[in-house]
Amino acid sequence: MGIPVTNVDVWPLNPASGNPLKVAWETIEYGEVGVKSPMTAADYHSPEEKEKRVKDGWLRTKIVTTMDSNGLFYIQSKVPD
Repeated sequence: MGIPVTNVDVWPLNPASGNPLKVAWETIEYGEVGVKSPMTAADYHSPEEKEKRVKDGWLRTKIVTTMDSNGLFYIQSKVPD
């Protein structure tokens, strides 16, 4: 997947619940990608869909990744709907 573009914050989420983890990528084996950015399209979804997709301001991508020591992300799986 690579490195996130400028002006995009990426944080690990719990794949089961979508809640942000209290630790950074460097301390976990894998996590769901959560995104915060003025470029996200979260407001395009219906209010019900947005409630399911956004937790504490983090948009759930439903993509589970690992991160290496260089900050590169590698897709592992997708969270089922």
